Amino acid sequence: MNVLPVITLFGGLAAFVTLAVALSVAVGKTQLIEKQNDEQLTG
Repeated sequence: MNVLPVITLFGGLAAFVTLAVALSVAVGKTQLIEKQNDEQLTG
């Protein structure tokens, strides 16, 4: 069994997962900031 393709596969998968998590966290943070700004404007 060749190890290199497995490492490449897991590396790509890990990078994809990391990117997806970072994206979702960024979206969640921007939504939180927008909510806080709305509350400040109305309040």
